[in-house]
Amino acid sequence: MTRAILNADGYMVGPPAVGSVVYCGLGVRAIFHSGIYVGTNRIVELHSSGEIRAVAPEEFTRDALIGWALIARVAAFIVAPIPSALAVVGATAPFDSMKIHVSCRGHRAVGSDYVASRARSKIGQRRRYSPLKDNCHHFTYECLTGRIETSRFLPAVMKEAKNRLRADAWPIWQRD
Repeated sequence: MTRAILNADGYMVGPPAVGSVVYCGLGVRAIFHSGIYVGTNRIVELHSSGEIRAVAPEEFTRDALIGWALIARVAAFIVAPIPSALAVVGATAPFDSMKIHVSCRGHRAVGSDYVASRARSKIGQRRRYSPLKDNCHHFTYECLTGRIETSRFLPAVMKEAKNRLRADAWPIWQRD
């Protein structure tokens, strides 16, 4: 089975590097889920339950949809059970078909063993998840920088990935 990252031109490059920043969109503008790829087909994420855990890509994308449902409820966009929330975001395809973007420099995935080590060291910890004050982007930013800061969302994570990993592209990880 070949795993590859496919950029917009269709040029194929290697799989995520250990310590790559990864994120997936939810089909809703400005709503994303991020984490750190740590190898062996695992992504460390801050789940909306507050647990930091290593998950397969399919679970990472599924958790993103569930996280969106939580945010939507908190923001009072909808007052419905999660299955209805998933319908709102257009979750008609299987969860694992969602696209995961990977930090790259040109056509090559970039990561950091140090960033991956920070992420791994937090597996099993629990936090008080908050869609605005302590979410997956805060966790990813913390893994990149070693600093806990509030008001961090995907643009700040991408900027930090550019500064620390020299990431200048975010192609899609084409999983088989």
